[in-house]
Amino acid sequence: MSQRHPSLEPRVRRPRHRVPAGKTAALSLRDQEKVPRFTPSPQSLILTSRNNKYIDSQNFNIKLRVHFLEERAQLAPDQIDAALKQNINLKMEVQQLGLEIKKLKRLVLELEHELERLQRGSTRERNVESRVQERNSDLVAQLQE
Repeated sequence: MSQRHPSLEPRVRRPRHRVPAGKTAALSLRDQEKVPRFTPSPQSLILTSRNNKYIDSQNFNIKLRVHFLEERAQLAPDQIDAALKQNINLKMEVQQLGLEIKKLKRLVLELEHELERLQRGSTRERNVESRVQERNSDLVAQLQE
């Protein structure tokens, strides 16, 4: 009997080992070659880019927050009291400025309405004046006849 080259021998399929639930089986190189490859579309790349930008911005915000919290943790107790008092004063100032803004907005609206009313009134006066002039010219024309 002649010896065959090992590559010419028929392949023997090995039984796959059962994988416990919740775990994934490691794929052999041949099995990995058979897995279809995912080619991303331009739209998915754009979405991925947007998601990365969003995650980067969130990451920056968190790092900034951590920085300020660490900075606050290093303050002495008397500095913490001063910072709290300053925080309270700033919050009161924000509330006062908010009320002032509301008052000024209300005043601006009232002035706009008054301006519109005066503009409508001035056009009415012009209309009345033009009617009076027409009436006067009609009367003058009648008197001359």
